Amino acid sequence: MIITDENEIELVERYRRGARGVFWNILDFEDRAKRAERIEGMELYDRNLFPKALDMMIETHDANIGITWETIDFWLEWCKLPETVAKQLKLKI
Repeated sequence: MIITDENEIELVERYRRGARGVFWNILDFEDRAKRAERIEGMELYDRNLFPKALDMMIETHDANIGITWETIDFWLEWCKLPETVAKQLKLKI
């Protein structure tokens, strides 16, 4: 569920009745991106795509598996800068 002003009250009421949830944030994408960029030594991702990737990740995830760090890494690949992909291919040749 994407939190909006309209459903925020509902979420608080559910919490008070004992429901719990796990929430993912753009900051989770940012954290994983920084780790990967530190390893590669260059900027890899278009951060403007993080909000869309987060929404798509939540909308399309497999409820039997859930969302994991690997799921975020998968969607980070979708956010890669085109020139970064080209640089990485050149480095590996």
